[in-house]
Amino acid sequence: VFLALLLLTVGIPSAFAAPLFGGGLVQLIAGIEVDEDWYLKQYEDIAKAIREGSVKSARQHFIDDGYFEGRLPFQIKVDERWYLANYPDIADSIRRGDVPNGQTHYEQNGYKEGRRPFA
Repeated sequence: VFLALLLLTVGIPSAFAAPLFGGGLVQLIAGIEVDEDWYLKQYEDIAKAIREGSVKSARQHFIDDGYFEGRLPFQIKVDERWYLANYPDIADSIRRGDVPNGQTHYEQNGYKEGRRPFA
């Protein structure tokens, strides 16, 4: 479980990870706890798909597709001070108004870029 989440959060694309672990990767992913409320707020397309009946649940979506699409299963808290000190380009983006804070950047792009949320 930890390995699957680690691969996702350190930016190893799931397309590369899947062949490394074969069918065992899905078993690892199935062990990751999904915060249903957070997931559905973060990914409105999935909330809509559940309402329409094409997706069973946030958890099932994450296991079947979400991990492989690079979606996070729950919110990973960012240490704002550390994040901005270590990623001055993000601090600049915040000053310019491109992104409201480090947490938002991490959730939208940071984890996909392989950025760490804390020390």
